[in-house]
Amino acid sequence: MSQAEYRAELRSAIDTAKQHPRNAMPEIATTLSIELRQSGSRYVAAHCPFCDRKGKFTINQRGGEWVFGCFRNSCEGKRPGDVISLLERVGSMSRRDAVRHLLDRAGIEHPYDRFMREREEGRK
Repeated sequence: MSQAEYRAELRSAIDTAKQHPRNAMPEIATTLSIELRQSGSRYVAAHCPFCDRKGKFTINQRGGEWVFGCFRNSCEGKRPGDVISLLERVGSMSRRDAVRHLLDRAGIEHPYDRFMREREEGRK
């Protein structure tokens, strides 16, 4: 597998994992101890995990992708993000660990693991 093929496969796996119902941002936020309530089509946190303000942190679905953000101007959560950046910024995970976490939750084998398994099988 070439590096370009690996990257394309990883991108595809990440996109699939992000769309998996087990990885919906409200569910991931709950696992990070963010208390949410639904308000129409969006979710509002009791407290922003970045600035601790009430009712400022929201999670919405835009164009099929979940995004979060805080409405307080001086908050670190002001910059919107996806489910991977939520795991990075609130869950204190590296990008690699966040991706692996989502792939594991979705039951998708990481392309690197498959590459290594195939490589070992080729040696036998």
